[in-house]
Parts: sequence; C-alpha cells; structure tokens
Amino acid sequence: MSEEVIIRKYKNIDYVQLCKVHDQARMQELIVGNAVDLYAPLEVAVYKEELFSETIYVAVIDSKIVGFVAFRENELGYIYVLNEFQGRGIGGKLLDTVIPCLERPAFLEVFSTNIKAKRLYRSRGFVEETKEKMIVNLYKKNASQNNPAFKNVDIDKTVTYTNTSDIENLINMVA
Repeated sequence: MSEEVIIRKYKNIDYVQLCKVHDQARMQELIVGNAVDLYAPLEVAVYKEELFSETIYVAVIDSKIVGFVAFRENELGYIYVLNEFQGRGIGGKLLDTVIPCLERPAFLEVFSTNIKAKRLYRSRGFVEETKEKMIVNLYKKNASQNNPAFKNVDIDKTVTYTNTSDIENLINMVA
C-alpha cells in the first residue's frame, strides 16, 4: 500500500500537531547531540516566536503531520520528522520543497554527532563548513534539487508525493 505524502504550507490549525512533531524530534536530536539539558517543549521554548516567524512547510500523511521544515532568507532553521516516519524520504521531500527558495549561500546548523542528518544534507548539496555548520552555494551535480523542474517552483503550491514518480509530481508544480 502506497503512502501519499503531502507537503504544504503550515496553517494555524496545525499548531498542536506541529508541537508534537517538534517535541519528539527535538528530544531525539538533543539525545544524539548529548545536550538533553537544553530540551523544552515548543509550547514554552524560548525560540517559539522565532520558529513561527519563519516560513513553515509540513509533511502530512493521512491527515497527520509527520514532519516540518522552517526557513528564512538563507537559513534552514528547523527540519524535524517523527521517529516512526524517518527513513521514508520525508525529510528529503521537505528539503526539496524549500531548497529552491533559500538565498545563497544557504546554511544550517547541525550537531556534529548527527550523522543521519548530515547524510541527508549532503545528499541535497550541503557541505560542511565547520563541524556544526553546513552550507550550500551551488547545486550539487545529480542532487534532486538540480532537476530543471525546480527552476520555477511556486512556493505557495501544495506538493503531493506518492510511490509513483516524484519527478512527475515536481514537473506538475511548474507552469
């Protein structure tokens, strides 16, 4: 059975579900980074206002938010996917949606010990500038965002991915 993944802009009604994704994935990130003492649920996190001042896209499966990405200008601030949905390409789909919108050079910060996240970022053209900062300036050859379908992506459109050809879905976004 194929899972349909919808990537769309955040809506205010998504708040409770987005908090759940944040809280679970943030704790996982902090465990990997050996920084659990920094954890705070999104509802009381000091950076809450910063997060909601960014452009946010959510990944939805069967009406459930399973991940989100947030960015502004040239900074990828947040990308989280629920643990039980990791390894299914959802993080990549979120990145593929927003990378064309980032100003260059774009950057993100990641714990040096977060090997899985670094692997994902490298696959999308990011390179390490320092142990905890990665940048992307030019598209990496053969990376998915190098596909011509991304050249005229309308950031306000919803993207639906299924197990059929994701490239076909990307091409349908343009025009």
